[in-house]
Amino acid sequence: MVRKNRNIQFQKFIKSKLIDFFCEMANDFTDNTTKLLTKLDFTFFSYIVCGGIATLFDWSTFYLLNLKLHFNYLIAVSLSFTVGSIINYTLNKYYTFNNKHKNILLQFTVYLTGALSGLCITWILMIFFIKYLYYQPMLSRIIITGIMLFYNYLYHKTITFGKIK
Repeated sequence: MVRKNRNIQFQKFIKSKLIDFFCEMANDFTDNTTKLLTKLDFTFFSYIVCGGIATLFDWSTFYLLNLKLHFNYLIAVSLSFTVGSIINYTLNKYYTFNNKHKNILLQFTVYLTGALSGLCITWILMIFFIKYLYYQPMLSRIIITGIMLFYNYLYHKTITFGKIK
């Protein structure tokens, strides 16, 4: 009987410690998540606004080149991407990430590395959407922009404007 009571007491003790532990973990997680989301909200929102401005230039250039001047869609997307990338770099460097890095040439080279990898992914997706899904080029460009948003944000936040000192 005594042994049974000790087991029950031990189980209650373990249960209370586990509950305390998980409650504390949940509180820490909530606090850290709230801090991260507060910071992320502003940075991500700023990234969306700056990216939106750059995207308007990108899409307008693509529309003009592809639909009005009849450039091949891959050439049009390359040129429009270049216009959008320059605008995007400038806005994000000075507004979104408020980056003070002095070596702009090095930083822009790192930015272009991410941008060019994004362009390669965009080309592959453009070919897939147009040749295999039979989407119109402009609609494909819009959908792919949404897909690439998260890749670009994470790359530029962590590498272009984050790691270089």
